[in-house]
Amino acid sequence: MNILTYDDIKLTKEIYGLKVSLLEQLLPQLIKKYPTFDNRTQNHASLAIRNQLGYLLWATDNVLEHKVILDLGCGSTNPYIEGNFFLKDSMYEPWICRALQQLGATPSALILAP
Repeated sequence: MNILTYDDIKLTKEIYGLKVSLLEQLLPQLIKKYPTFDNRTQNHASLAIRNQLGYLLWATDNVLEHKVILDLGCGSTNPYIEGNFFLKDSMYEPWICRALQQLGATPSALILAP
């Protein structure tokens, strides 16, 4: 098992191009598959996926299919109470895990509850 930190990763133009291409393919699939993927969510989810996808591609030699990837603190589809506020916001759903699944990986997710 390889454990990498962000400091170990050097993103290349090839990875950046592949990331952009995969993101363009992913967004229509996620919009179609998940009804909570609205305009507000799309901005947040695409930013989260865009930020993480390059690192994941680098760590897996550009091959995500058949990889098991652990996502710590992936988000949740369950509403929760924080302070005095009841939060149910699709921005915090596990979009990176869903994107990885669409790309053929097997994400393992761990939700960190308050």
